Amino acid sequence: NTYVPEIAKMYITSRLDCVEGVVTEGMDDPLDDETALGQQLDQLSIIAKCDYQNTCELLVTLFDTTASSYQQTLQTNPGNDNELRIREGQLAWLVHMIGHVMGVRISHSSTASYDTMDGQ
Repeated sequence: NTYVPEIAKMYITSRLDCVEGVVTEGMDDPLDDETALGQQLDQLSIIAKCDYQNTCELLVTLFDTTASSYQQTLQTNPGNDNELRIREGQLAWLVHMIGHVMGVRISHSSTASYDTMDGQ
């Protein structure tokens, strides 16, 4: 359990970081490869089950921060297309990850404390 939070965090942040390269450097978008995406998200779900609370807290924090940054960019600099596309890509990754982690958790176990975390 010592390494699980770090593995989950590194995967999640690496996916968010790759969006900038997709937008600014024209790299292939991993979200476009549905087979690989599904496999990766399956693995994340397995890892997340080992430390569900910390993984959920990380995903919620990153989602809130990214959504706030997106809203701020829309209000202060709506013409900054690259910044908006980066935030949109990051939000897309987070939605995929949150949905997959919650979906797999629901199919395996459902407890009141996990339901509370999912509701955040």
